[in-house]
Amino acid sequence: WGTAMGLIGRARWDHFNSKKERLITAETRLKSLVITPRAAQAFSLPLNQDGVRRSAFELLSYPHIEWSDLARAWPELANENPATVEHLTTESKYSVYLDRQKEDFDRIKRDSQMDLSVFDLAGYDGIAGLSNELRIKLNTIRPRSIAQARGIEGMTPAALGLVAAYARKRLTLRADVRKSAVGGVG
Repeated sequence: WGTAMGLIGRARWDHFNSKKERLITAETRLKSLVITPRAAQAFSLPLNQDGVRRSAFELLSYPHIEWSDLARAWPELANENPATVEHLTTESKYSVYLDRQKEDFDRIKRDSQMDLSVFDLAGYDGIAGLSNELRIKLNTIRPRSIAQARGIEGMTPAALGLVAAYARKRLTLRADVRKSAVGGVG
């Protein structure tokens, strides 16, 4: 839009695209360069000796590993543009948190329709770590799903996690009881 409206000049747009392409190429290369913990020892890269192969991008996310450390293992990295190095270093450090946040989001999305009828008889009193205020609200409102529970005033992501985990546990116990009842009848 900016270029079509004349807000971004051609030279600036070309510079942006060039930088973007350089970053994509460098990140792809970092993710394709992998090393075993044993091979990493030869380059003084301190890794757990767990046999897990790690990419250069992954290694860069470690607080004790710098770009110069990677360049010892992969000399072709030594000539990388300093701005690209800085960007990818930052990107790698935050990628761990972004991955974790995506996992949390996916879990919450998956759990949002979870049936909370398992709490009908027992209520929410058995959930350790849940505040008394939320316990009272949940027992009073009796939400039918995590999505409904999310709308309760004062509900926190941590509390939703506790409710979902407890509901999963109760649903698993209920399923196990049904299986043993069916299996025991024959």
